[in-house]
Amino acid sequence: MFEVKDVKEIVSLTGTPPGMLEVSERIQLVTEACVAYIKHQTVSKGCIVDLGVFFGLSTFLMAKAVERYRNAANQDETIEVIGYDAFKASKRGWFINPLLDMVKNIDKAELLVHEEEFVDFRKITDFYLSGTQVSLHQTLLRSATPPNQPIHLLHIDAPKSYEDFRPILKNFFPCLMTDSVVIFQDFFYHWSGSLINAVGVLVSLGYLRMEAQKGTSLKTRVMREFNLAEFEYLDNQIRDSDFVVVFSTLRGNFGSLKSTDRSDTFFPRFELAELQLGYVRGASPVWISEKCESIFGRSSKRTTIIDLKELISYHFDVSNLYKADYPND
Repeated sequence: MFEVKDVKEIVSLTGTPPGMLEVSERIQLVTEACVAYIKHQTVSKGCIVDLGVFFGLSTFLMAKAVERYRNAANQDETIEVIGYDAFKASKRGWFINPLLDMVKNIDKAELLVHEEEFVDFRKITDFYLSGTQVSLHQTLLRSATPPNQPIHLLHIDAPKSYEDFRPILKNFFPCLMTDSVVIFQDFFYHWSGSLINAVGVLVSLGYLRMEAQKGTSLKTRVMREFNLAEFEYLDNQIRDSDFVVVFSTLRGNFGSLKSTDRSDTFFPRFELAELQLGYVRGASPVWISEKCESIFGRSSKRTTIIDLKELISYHFDVSNLYKADYPND
């Protein structure tokens, strides 16, 4: 029998890849991977997809959860866990310094492959995932080929903007079924304004339902299946949306979530993301000033001030740095 202690043991396994997931986010991934496996066995065949593998922490947790649950249930059949990532960082991009710092901390610099413009870290991921049953695809997410089977659980880590999320919405979301779970990691993040807005539109149109906040992650459930023929309509709805209304609606939905985790820490990032998107979209100086006062009036967190200073230092837009992180198609 699979029990709570199994979840805790998986989260604290020796040899777990390094990563930036909160403990609550790790527990959520383990739990949802087990649920996905149950659906695979009892509802319809499907798979688990991880978009943005990095060193493999989220992929590892989901694969180990499936393995442990399958063994506890004495089942031979498994559910495929599929990961997608470029496994590269541009030497001129946003991600290179955090990458090199983490590689130094885990003493795996010898596994990096230094190319002319990029650093390839695929060998580090392979090292940590060597004992797991996963399928990895080294590709840009905007050109990734989705699986030819339904997706029960979709974990999305890489995109921070709608432009990066757009090809995922077009290519991967039609593979989702009603009741599939989609987890947006880094949803409650001050640089995720346009991504948050896109998710908010999908929620307002009835495609997704917000269910839980764990760390920076938002768990959603598919309430209405996505049809590729509707993509142009959805794309236009997202681009033409009134982001102030969308964020206001999301703020109301946040209060009715089934589960939250230290919302006093992560909710201010959600509001900073609204400020970030408003600045990029050309909101009035009065609106920006009032939004800043509102954020600081309700938050005494030092991290909120640090995040705002970071937004200001990059003029509220890091899209060019994010684009530099990946090679051209």
